[in-house]
Amino acid sequence: MFFFLAILAFVCFSVCFIAYCVKGVGYKGSAYQLNTHKPFSKVLFDKGNYGEYLVYNYLKGISPPRYFLFNVYLPKDNGKTTEIDVLLIHQSGIYVFESKNYSGWIFGTESQRQWTQTLPSGNKSKKNHFFNPIMQNELHIKWLKNVLSNYQDLVYHSYVLFSDRCTLKNITLTSGKAQVMNRYRIFSSVSAQANQFGAIISQPEMETIYNTLCPYSQTTDEQKQKHISDINAHHPGAAEIENSVHTNKSENAVPLNSDQSPQSQQQSPAQLKVCPRCGKPIILRTAQKGANAGQQFWGCSAFPHCRYIEKIDESSNNQER
Repeated sequence: MFFFLAILAFVCFSVCFIAYCVKGVGYKGSAYQLNTHKPFSKVLFDKGNYGEYLVYNYLKGISPPRYFLFNVYLPKDNGKTTEIDVLLIHQSGIYVFESKNYSGWIFGTESQRQWTQTLPSGNKSKKNHFFNPIMQNELHIKWLKNVLSNYQDLVYHSYVLFSDRCTLKNITLTSGKAQVMNRYRIFSSVSAQANQFGAIISQPEMETIYNTLCPYSQTTDEQKQKHISDINAHHPGAAEIENSVHTNKSENAVPLNSDQSPQSQQQSPAQLKVCPRCGKPIILRTAQKGANAGQQFWGCSAFPHCRYIEKIDESSNNQER
């Protein structure tokens, strides 16, 4: 009996290992891996991360030139941040994707503030409510436009993507302000949009836009946790429902793009503090030990390669994430 169980365990382990390797093929060196610096194990076993990676997998066949960014934390005027899951900069416009890696049945309309997810639970069903993702993406685009205010004529395409495991039972769309679909439809939809709008952004403009937004994807674990706390303070339990806590990105990683890498140096937007030594973004940090433990200060995001720091100006508002 013990021998049989050992063989069964070995077979199960082998099957799981093979499945893991198959899923991981193509991950190393992908734009997602180079942008986020997340090991595949951290992506595969995190519902939110894996959903974003699958979105990229569907989109990577879009004809170049194009650039990808992931987990872009944009500042709002209240000192907090809003996070874009996946962003595609293409010659046909700026594509903003809100990824919902949900299962079950999904119900909602454009005008409803809360949408509903229904899951089987024994002989009954369990209902979860979440913020209208169309409205959520509208807010993302609002603050994205604020950062890209120098580009008044950009076209923004809003997409809400749900897992291929779920069923969109009753989604009512009337205004055409966003597209809501399962992930498997995204490639054909974006391709159609690209053909419809054509090349309306030049290659140099795409590079500049990428370089402008790139620093906003350089976010520390501390900043991400603050972002999640802000969400839960305003919408209790929202982060738990999303199940998309992103805590694996290297603190000092500079996002790259394996498919189309800009030739010019990164340019930070005017409102982002920049290190005078190396030119990388300066971020808010908290001293962990020593005489100044618990105190906040500005530190270079390229630490430990660059150790520039400066004290916070008490007379100005502290910049939240």
